[in-house]
Amino acid sequence: MTEIIALILLLTIVLLVVVWLMKSFTTVPEGYVAITNWMDRYARILEPGPHLLMPFEEEKAQIKVRQSEGKLAVPNVFTHGGLPVVVNLRYTYRLDPRRMHRDELYYLEDERREQQVNIFKQIFQEVIAELAPSAEQSAQKSAPQNPQGGGGADKGTTPSRVDIAGLFSPFVGRQGIELKRRVEERARKMLAEHGVMLATNAPFVIYGLQLPDVIVEAYMDLIASDFNSTAMSDFIARVRNATNMSEAGLVQLLNVIQNPSADLRAIFASGFVQPEMHIQDGKPGVRQRVPDAPTQREPDKSHKMSSDETGQPKSTPSPLDLSAMHDLPLTEEVMRTLKSP
Repeated sequence: MTEIIALILLLTIVLLVVVWLMKSFTTVPEGYVAITNWMDRYARILEPGPHLLMPFEEEKAQIKVRQSEGKLAVPNVFTHGGLPVVVNLRYTYRLDPRRMHRDELYYLEDERREQQVNIFKQIFQEVIAELAPSAEQSAQKSAPQNPQGGGGADKGTTPSRVDIAGLFSPFVGRQGIELKRRVEERARKMLAEHGVMLATNAPFVIYGLQLPDVIVEAYMDLIASDFNSTAMSDFIARVRNATNMSEAGLVQLLNVIQNPSADLRAIFASGFVQPEMHIQDGKPGVRQRVPDAPTQREPDKSHKMSSDETGQPKSTPSPLDLSAMHDLPLTEEVMRTLKSP
């Protein structure tokens, strides 16, 4: 009888040990690390692979550490023209838990994204403040205008196209290149302090500026009203109430949107400055990629043939050859071509 009781106790102990081992054994997948707690306090970081947990130790979180591509929208970034825009970023990064603060180890994905948004917003504000507008842009911003409706410029004058560049400065032209360089340099340092390591073998891209929805909607209503004084006053009130635009920024915006060109309508009606779009010398345009070397193409039999003065037949080129253009103004003809299938 004693032997039976001892055997039962032994089996019970073995069973408890097996259950404990099953609960204490954990596997961390490749590309991740695990954060464990002991008695509800941080214990250690587990690398990929199988691990045996200590008594009362439990896995609390997993962090993806393999390289990933991030897409981030940074809201309420004010340009030199006083326009609030959403800056869309694309970059490659990886997470390094050993560089993170203790509480950052337990961040959810949304919390980590919000942290990156706040860091980039701070960087953009600092760099934009450092890149002062040019003297020409400053002179235009200080020019007396009337933002209270009935037109932002004097009657009989056309708003200067350079106002477009001033409105989106410093994201355009040479300043745009310097802006990107400084933002990437500071982001690499500041994000590393929080365990977010930007990749050095992948590009850091500012791939578009997005206008606030209220400006897009108010602009479409303004177009539909044919810029009458009542609609202009309504536009000003809606933009002023929904954004933190300064009076100088509002004047700049009014100067720009009253230029009835196809390129401006493409920007403000869509609410997005496309990645291929740039602004140079105050005029929006489309930058096409030029091939490194010309390629031989089969002649298109559908093209009509004509003869030059020597009598030699030659093909009539298409009216708009996008493959051969470097900088193309956004004229109505270009817009029709871009929209054609």
